[in-house]
Amino acid sequence: MLLKGSVQTSESLFFILILFSTALIPFELWWEGMHYDHHTIFFTSLFAWSLVKLITNKNSFGNALLVSVAAALLVAQSAANSAIVPVSLVLIISCLYFPERKFKQLTMSLIVVLILPAIVLIAVSKKNQSAGNESLTSNKGGPAMMMVVQRAYNYDVNRIRNVMKESGAPDWYIWAYDHATPPVDPVTGKPSDGWMNLAQAFGICFYPSTRENKNVWNYQFDPLLVYLRQNGSIDLAAAVEADSTDAVNKPYRFAGYSPELSPRWIGIYGDVSKKMFFKAIEKNPVGMFRSFFIQQAIFAAYGPLFPYNAIKDKPSLLARSGIRSLRSPIPLQPLFIFAALLFAILGWITYLRVLLNIPEAAIDFFKTKKQQAKVHINVFLLLSIPVILLAVVYSCLVGGENDRYFMQATPYIVLLATIIVSGIGSNKNNRV
Repeated sequence: MLLKGSVQTSESLFFILILFSTALIPFELWWEGMHYDHHTIFFTSLFAWSLVKLITNKNSFGNALLVSVAAALLVAQSAANSAIVPVSLVLIISCLYFPERKFKQLTMSLIVVLILPAIVLIAVSKKNQSAGNESLTSNKGGPAMMMVVQRAYNYDVNRIRNVMKESGAPDWYIWAYDHATPPVDPVTGKPSDGWMNLAQAFGICFYPSTRENKNVWNYQFDPLLVYLRQNGSIDLAAAVEADSTDAVNKPYRFAGYSPELSPRWIGIYGDVSKKMFFKAIEKNPVGMFRSFFIQQAIFAAYGPLFPYNAIKDKPSLLARSGIRSLRSPIPLQPLFIFAALLFAILGWITYLRVLLNIPEAAIDFFKTKKQQAKVHINVFLLLSIPVILLAVVYSCLVGGENDRYFMQATPYIVLLATIIVSGIGSNKNNRV
């Protein structure tokens, strides 16, 4: 049996991560005035805690319902987890019941744990479909996939344009890519050329071209509207016109971090980008899989270093440059650096253990076990499933800031590290 202390350990972990998440929110939003996703750690911690309770007592209806509630909250908050959470639940529940051939219990458990996240997914998708012609839970999915394509082609605009034409991309899509507009640097008054690749991936062609609008997030949709109207794209023009009107009458739609990604146009443009992604895999599989591999290397090597990177004001051997780093040192910075590096070491060890555990656990799972008494479930593997899915999604479909994305795996990593350190992760005890 799983050690009795595992539940208490998970509850203590949940409490620690609540504090961790709560501390990060003001740190990012008050001290730095930026960022938007660290509260994901709280919802992920709730989800991880509920998973441990379910694994410990899989036949409890209350535990299954708790998982469903936690999953729904996480799905509602995080677009990536809209895919990761349901797939994780299907795999974990299958691992719990399938070896024992308890198919009725498997089916009922899946219904309970998936009902609430499914309702949230449908509601959010329907809302996005009616508001911005986007059937997914976020309008950023397609543009994020286009960023992977850009890396696969080393940002060669001509080669990327050829892929667009071979994929049957409409003229308006190619026009928007060619007329991408980076934001104006409020200090120099000149375009921030370092943002050009991002603007191309997201179809952003509506920043003001001068400093007359001193707010860098003001938009000028007229060039895009003129092109769409002149070329007969009436339906698209209507959507962009609605964005233009909202920028004036409903400014709250463009509030918060990265408001330039809020227009309906982003989802419309990104819907075509999804086709580019799969066409690129067909036409340039080596480049695409090279991009996947590099992003996974960043996820594994720099991911655990994200807290360290965030408190460094300058790049160093360990810290990557420019990603959420502080503008000035913080109080007690040496203490924070020590804690961050300790976290990184535990993160590397744990993630390596996750990767090494997969082949052994897969072989063990598919062995024929006729006697129910001999059926065992690898707890470490079950809690590793969301980590692996996070790594796949952020390496293959998003990428770009994988050291930051690793923070969404932090609750699982901390729990798995606790299992390792406490000895629960040994072959002798890491089973139910």
